[in-house]
Amino acid sequence: MANILIMEDDIALATYWQNFLEMHDHRVVCCSTVARTIEQTSYMDVDLIIADMMIKVDGELVPEGGLTLLCKRITGALPSVPILGVSGRKPDPKIYATSPLQIAEGMGIDMVLYKPIPLEILLDAIEQLLAKLNTSKPNSSPE
Repeated sequence: MANILIMEDDIALATYWQNFLEMHDHRVVCCSTVARTIEQTSYMDVDLIIADMMIKVDGELVPEGGLTLLCKRITGALPSVPILGVSGRKPDPKIYATSPLQIAEGMGIDMVLYKPIPLEILLDAIEQLLAKLNTSKPNSSPE
């Protein structure tokens, strides 16, 4: 079981993911804003973060989406927490010289998936990131 924090502005989607992940024995908390996500990290021992890279508030994109959250606030505070960035669509290379995937990887996000994400792919990505975390933790058993 892992403690998973989801930052997603689409409440229906976040709830859908939450229900699915809870059926797979994970504890999940959903937040729709950067401020709430940061607040929640002080109450919860977070094992993994799923963060929407582009957040809307009242229908408008705000500058503090997942990339800002991860780069400026969480990466420094929780450096060992795996981060799965999610994006609403693949970028048009005619509009963006650098894709959100490339930006995210440069900021230290562990993995990016584009929505819509099949549930089994989401679960597989989470399991991969948690396994990576578990293998990187020092062995605490006595010698």
